[in-house]
Amino acid sequence: MDENRLKKIVTKILDTSFEGFTIREFRVLPTQKLDEEGNWVPDSHTIFMGLNRPANFYLQKQGEWDLTRQLEQVLGLEVVADFF
Repeated sequence: MDENRLKKIVTKILDTSFEGFTIREFRVLPTQKLDEEGNWVPDSHTIFMGLNRPANFYLQKQGEWDLTRQLEQVLGLEVVADFF
């Protein structure tokens, strides 16, 4: 998974739909699951990121859940976001 490319995509989504948010930290890690035999096998990826939120964040209609839900729908990956 190309972390730099994903970061650019997330940045464009933030600029388009969630104005004022900036990425502070960004990391993409692989996830695993157990197969039928009890072995761990590669499954997908999860995006972990820290975001700086705008000063008027609580006055906006969009909340933290809307942001992570939209990113998950567009990217098809689990997103874990921490807001600073």
